[in-house]
Amino acid sequence: MSLVNRPATEPSPRLAALALVAVLTASLQTTVSSAEEKPSFRVRYRSADAVYLEAGKRSGLRVGDRLEVVRGGEVVAVIEIVFAAEHSSSARPMEQHYEIRAGDSAHPLGELHPPKSTEPAVTDVAEAEVVSARPPATRHQLSRSRKNHFTGVAEIGWERFSDDTGRRDVNLQTARLSLRGRRLGGLPIDLRVRTRSQNIERDRPFAGGAPAREDRDRLYELALRWSPSSDRWSLELGRLGAGAFTGIGYLDGASGSFRVRPGWQLGAFYGRRPELAELGFDSAGTKCGFFSRWTPASEGRWEVFVAGVDEEDDAGDSRQLAVLETRFGFGAGSWSLYERAELALGGDDDRLTQLTLLLSGRFNERSQLIVSYDRNDPLLLFEDAEDAGPAARFDGLLRQGLRARFRFGRERGIGIVLTAGVRDGEGEDETTYSYGLGVHTARFRGFSLGGDVLGFSNPATEGVLTNLRARYGFTGGHVLDLTLGATFYSEDLGVPELGATDRETAWGRLSVWVELPASLFARAEVEITTGDDAEGQRLAFGLGYRF
Repeated sequence: MSLVNRPATEPSPRLAALALVAVLTASLQTTVSSAEEKPSFRVRYRSADAVYLEAGKRSGLRVGDRLEVVRGGEVVAVIEIVFAAEHSSSARPMEQHYEIRAGDSAHPLGELHPPKSTEPAVTDVAEAEVVSARPPATRHQLSRSRKNHFTGVAEIGWERFSDDTGRRDVNLQTARLSLRGRRLGGLPIDLRVRTRSQNIERDRPFAGGAPAREDRDRLYELALRWSPSSDRWSLELGRLGAGAFTGIGYLDGASGSFRVRPGWQLGAFYGRRPELAELGFDSAGTKCGFFSRWTPASEGRWEVFVAGVDEEDDAGDSRQLAVLETRFGFGAGSWSLYERAELALGGDDDRLTQLTLLLSGRFNERSQLIVSYDRNDPLLLFEDAEDAGPAARFDGLLRQGLRARFRFGRERGIGIVLTAGVRDGEGEDETTYSYGLGVHTARFRGFSLGGDVLGFSNPATEGVLTNLRARYGFTGGHVLDLTLGATFYSEDLGVPELGATDRETAWGRLSVWVELPASLFARAEVEITTGDDAEGQRLAFGLGYRF
């Protein structure tokens, strides 16, 4: 639900610059012949925040590649590879129109990389016949085009929230660009750009509160990667963005890796700690370290990443971290366990600052279980500390939580989702609980229907959030979506004289997604909110281009 929103009447210079970059980049785009058949990869399973494919580097997939997920001839989502092993890979959803399911097909939006040179040699006649009988899509991977090829999305958007209470109207305009360039100049050089520019205008800002005009610009990534076709080593320069199995976060500098042997990589990095609040390259302090990654060739059954990180701010205070990330697959590939741990080293304050565990898998074709545990005992970032002393800079409160999600139902029928969660931490008097029930139908002739009820209880509030959603997918990828929702909760501010306050808010939102010619797409939303927390209307429009 969006309660505070947006667009401005005049485009800002930042937005115009981003739009110009998108137009210039589009003029450089080269396309692959439609007569060539694109390879298809199967979705193995879907976790809470990732999509896992039964294909990896040996199939030509690399980090940053984008694929369309297709089911029944319709595009379900667009995903981006964030980690690629020899025979498996994981991706994050970038655009999602329907729920991604195990068994869906994923097709690359651009050209694939050639398989690694570690492919075993043909040793007998029978195996030679198998290799020669590979489908044309696989043979095409061995001969990449020497032309530049760009993939990505550029989008501009406008929103406005009109407050019926007369307190504050908000306008927002946004531009974002996510771009990947491959084989620049016919060389093994890739380009990655991810940036966003946002301008907010408030017609009646609160005194002493948010400003009348505010810019929120971010440069998440602007990097060049040199990776020869042998895949023996790689080098990245620029603003390097965080991703799966990085363990080092954002970095303005350089990172390189070397493949010691199949399935084992060693690497190092050095640079500045970037401040992402502006489009420039402002930074505070240095960051350096090393990493090692193990990915055995046994069908990607497990992967291990280890990193050591040393950070120092401009005042001379430093901290050291050890990072461990692992993925294990078991149960004939139907189950997986992901783990990430971060340990602070040095001094008298050695402690586990972060731990994430995620277990996901299927009991059978009709049921899926996801259980996650998060523990966060942070070392505050240097610039986040309220006190200049080193002790305060590394202070923080422990937070931890456990969540479970169980889904069952027929593939083409009704699906039921049960969720439950518990979270607590230092300095809190009570534990926070959440629980939910969702019922969703599979698409029938383009139409689907679903509803959710979520209950929550914390030290100051308890209540229920409900929503009902109807969606219709037209031929050609167009989507019409209607959502109705409401919240009912009781708030206790801890003042006996006031007691508990009951509050209610309801909203309705109509969304339209339209696929246009020439790789363009458009979206529009109309939302009406009424109740104790907000009273007004929101209009939103967007126009985008896929490279």
